[in-house]
Amino acid sequence: MNIEEKLTAFSNTVLMEANKQVMEVKRDIKIEIEKVCKEEKERLIRQSKQRIKHVRQRAIDLRLKQEYSSFSTMQKEVVLFRNELTSKIFDNVLAKLNAFVDTHEYKASITNKIDSLLKEYDGKDICIQIMDRDSDIVSKYSSKIKIIISEKNLIGGLIAIIKNKGLYIDLSFSSKFDREIDNFNEFSIV
Repeated sequence: MNIEEKLTAFSNTVLMEANKQVMEVKRDIKIEIEKVCKEEKERLIRQSKQRIKHVRQRAIDLRLKQEYSSFSTMQKEVVLFRNELTSKIFDNVLAKLNAFVDTHEYKASITNKIDSLLKEYDGKDICIQIMDRDSDIVSKYSSKIKIIISEKNLIGGLIAIIKNKGLYIDLSFSSKFDREIDNFNEFSIV
């Protein structure tokens, strides 16, 4: 096998790997785009198509130049793109969560959660951790349960501690939000 055939074989291998990376990026983007609102989805699709076009062009350039180091650079670009996308998606989600906690629907959901906890656990030995801004929502329960202002930023929601059952029930937005970021990062590892 001469050097030209070796370079061609190598460049084909690199191109296949680049296409594989592109397919992984496409899959990651598709999954996360479904989680955001319609406007954000359209914007991210346009952005991702441009970025994928750029990555594909980069792969073609790599094949033409037959430079191994460019492949490493492309991997870094894909990782940077994934990090940018993660940041944009979850910054947008966080903003929407922060807007949601000011709605009547949110206040009703907090009340419903507390009512459900009181009913399920007979209202005994229940301690609720909430954000300071939610204290007006739960003030009517102060005679039935212990209410603590959480030092942790819960974003929204609450944490219930049922002492006599030894239960810690985390219904906070921050825990769910952190889990979603972890799931996304685990799923989208390049």
